[in-house]
Amino acid sequence: MAPTIYRDSLPVRDPYWTLADYLRLADHDSSRVRFWVLDRMEELELDIPTDRLRCWLDDADTSVAVATARLIGDRGLVALADALLTRLDRAEDGVGVACAVSLAELGDQRFVDALRRRGNVAPTDRDPRVWQALSLARTPEATDLIRRALATLSPRGEASVASGLETTLAVAEPASGVPLVVDRWLGAEGEADGDVLLGSLLSLLDFPGGAEELRDGMRSAPVSDEAGMVEDILDVLAETCPLGPIGELRGACRRGKWARAIENIASLADALVMRTSSGEHAGFALSLVRTLGARGKRLAGSAGKGQDAVGLGLLALQRIDETVREAELSIPETSEEQFRWLLDDAASAYRFAPLYVMDRLRSETPTDACKIPKIPGTPYLSLGRLSAVRPSAISWLCC
Repeated sequence: MAPTIYRDSLPVRDPYWTLADYLRLADHDSSRVRFWVLDRMEELELDIPTDRLRCWLDDADTSVAVATARLIGDRGLVALADALLTRLDRAEDGVGVACAVSLAELGDQRFVDALRRRGNVAPTDRDPRVWQALSLARTPEATDLIRRALATLSPRGEASVASGLETTLAVAEPASGVPLVVDRWLGAEGEADGDVLLGSLLSLLDFPGGAEELRDGMRSAPVSDEAGMVEDILDVLAETCPLGPIGELRGACRRGKWARAIENIASLADALVMRTSSGEHAGFALSLVRTLGARGKRLAGSAGKGQDAVGLGLLALQRIDETVREAELSIPETSEEQFRWLLDDAASAYRFAPLYVMDRLRSETPTDACKIPKIPGTPYLSLGRLSAVRPSAISWLCC
């Protein structure tokens, strides 16, 4: 009997539940049972027959159908792309939008035309995952749909919808999308709308919180024994950046000279970028720093936004520094050396390299040995692609 394999553990032989046993419950009258069967088969990484997935994609229970669409994308089941497209063509409901996201993850661009045909739907009435799918496509046609939706919104108000559209455009096309987000944030009349837009930028930098948490981190805390966010980031940057500009930035932050601090951040970003010619740095973080730098005086003169902009810039600068460090890293050649490096303290200084090493080790691990789990929802990685991976989509898994 073939073993069933848990994601995070050794292969486990289960004489009580086999693939056939689960499939016997696949058409159970209770949707809770059907969902449990699907979830369990996914957890055990069993090879679910494509015909069964097609049936579940049309399940009467939305949760079952959505989970099926997501699984198809996660597993890269290109053979089911037509089924996903058919379901999307039927309706742009929760299931249809999940199908669009999975088609984007599969690299099947036909979903863009399907969404374009529904262009008469107002952006406020569309599921936000529509824009997520279009941003994943990263094609001129997909970007054009996001731009058209943005053009229908007024320059003021509708912050939640605008933030979703503009951040997806910032991901798909940073050079043009980031300035749109920053300008709308600058022009926000109400604090609540401004904080929504600021929060959308923070989410793209994987900051664990919103506007208030950023301000808490930026405030000096003389009564605290712990360094604040500014000091933490600058201490790390001092390992790779010129100490003179780091000192100037530190002093500008302490004195509340936000325009000067933004200028220093922009110059430090340029210094970091010059250390690598790979081009991997040229993404959202760099576009954000340069956009903030070009608007430094306006930001500093806007009530409260100068400090917020410096916080954003520091987080983006930290991301650029991490990307440059990854590009300069030499991964050990042999599997044994890679495993030792992974367990060493030095690996903790990198965001993505340990994931790359884990994925390489997993692909080289014999099936009867300790199973290193694949990162759920991500393709097999190459070190050159790591800066495009969103850390929020990654789980730290151990063998």
